[in-house]
Amino acid sequence: MTMAKQWELWTPDIRIANSVAGVSQYFEISKRSHASLQSNGPSSTRVEVYPTFSIKMACKFDYSAYPFDEQACALRLYTAQPMREVQLSVYYNIPPTVLLGWGRQSAKKHVSDWELLSITNNISYYSDRKFSYKAPTSGAQFARTCFKSICFRSILLTWITVRRIAIYYGIALVLPGIVSMLFNILSFLVPKSEHSFYILVANFFIQAIFLQDVVFELPPAVGNAPKIVRFGEWTLIETIVALFLHFWIRRLEAQNQRSTGKMAKFALNFVPGHSEPKLFPDEENAASDEASLIGSDAPYIVTVVKSICAACFFLFSLLISLIYLI
Repeated sequence: MTMAKQWELWTPDIRIANSVAGVSQYFEISKRSHASLQSNGPSSTRVEVYPTFSIKMACKFDYSAYPFDEQACALRLYTAQPMREVQLSVYYNIPPTVLLGWGRQSAKKHVSDWELLSITNNISYYSDRKFSYKAPTSGAQFARTCFKSICFRSILLTWITVRRIAIYYGIALVLPGIVSMLFNILSFLVPKSEHSFYILVANFFIQAIFLQDVVFELPPAVGNAPKIVRFGEWTLIETIVALFLHFWIRRLEAQNQRSTGKMAKFALNFVPGHSEPKLFPDEENAASDEASLIGSDAPYIVTVVKSICAACFFLFSLLISLIYLI
């Protein structure tokens, strides 16, 4: 085995296809390390170099499944020389490794909010104007690796797969949304309409601030928006609808009318301590089966409307929670 200085040896011009600085950036691998040369026979020599370098690469992430998303990013290495001169390959099929710490932290698998799942590599080839994982085998295929003065190369792909670990997702994002929905339902159960308006207006501003913080903190989504964003949007829409309903309920309170007919009879079944009210036939049509509910036991129309709204908002909130939170 012979030791030599790296800068005394010829090395291919390696570039990063998905570099943040661009494909044509000047990328320099440190040449201060030494190289070991070992003869494999009269016609070949194995050269081993372990250089260091620092590079920023760009990857296309899809955060639509946040916070249960898994992302895969590939480091794409290629050479400036065409494939008929330099062909990349996985060194003795040795799998790649990632070291996130030293000593006791050598087994570390977490970085910030991400957990390292796996790291793999493979080679991609260009042949017949197409990229494939099958290497060219004939001289004619190697000759076709250049087309219109544009030479294509072999590309070494190192795939890194990570998974997000969102520990405070439930407390920081889900719980405030559920509390806002409960405030919307509570607004229909409060006796005084003034208190209902106070609850909804305060809830509206809280949601606006909360939704703004959520959108600001969440990463941009390449695909669809994350489910928690949709959940916040529907919660905000629910609050606005509840606010308009309370304007209508306020007008019903001003009319101070009692409910009559089957609606009043049905509503009284859910009021404890009330007996079934008396029914009188209609004066205009005595033979009719319809009856009118008259008396002090009849509930007000506004009470029936608020009860129906509370039930509908509860069912809608439950449906939205099942769709976007599970």
